[in-house]
Amino acid sequence: MGLGLDGDADRFGIVDKDGTWLTPNQILALTLYHLKKNRGWTGAVVRTVPTSHQVDAIAGLLGVKLHETPVGFKYIGALMESEPVIVGGEESGGLSVKGHVPEKDGILACLLMAELVATERKSLGEILRGLEKLIGEFHSDRINIPIQPESKDAIMAKLGGGLKRIGKFPVEKFITTDGYKFLLPNHEWVAFRASGTEPLFRCYIEAKSVANLKKLRTACRELLAG
Repeated sequence: MGLGLDGDADRFGIVDKDGTWLTPNQILALTLYHLKKNRGWTGAVVRTVPTSHQVDAIAGLLGVKLHETPVGFKYIGALMESEPVIVGGEESGGLSVKGHVPEKDGILACLLMAELVATERKSLGEILRGLEKLIGEFHSDRINIPIQPESKDAIMAKLGGGLKRIGKFPVEKFITTDGYKFLLPNHEWVAFRASGTEPLFRCYIEAKSVANLKKLRTACRELLAG
């Protein structure tokens, strides 16, 4: 595998033996799997609103309670200080575990993945593929959608009022913990957060197939353009 860090080592970048980049979403799911299954740790798991529900699926498989927080590791850290949490993380590359400081640590994340590979004697990709046979595939993406600055308030009002559909996908639940998140059938979802510094919306998408991920990308762009 390949293990990397950013300049202050609070975020990580990890590639598999064949050069495939593993997303922070996948690393969080693998960390929960490793600490619960191989180390036998107890407690909950914490993720932010736009972080993959692959974590939820692993938590359900292993009988672990899940918390969802607003974006920002400070919210994860606060929960880690108030109750036992096996691991907390976010899609932007922050992760920490029980008994450690409640703040992002990229070195720790890299070491845990090295330990997982050494323990199971499989590559991270092989472990992920084995888990996908039990929980299905998760395809995630984050795209920036530019808007006209004068249209921001109207878009916020439109999203904030709730939507019945995203493209052809019916909305089953509307969440406003942080931004606007729309849960769709079959564990698919999209979430929108307005940038505070640029005329754009960040759109987070998760689908159970590559085809649906593509459809949801198009639907989100059309929704904001309309």
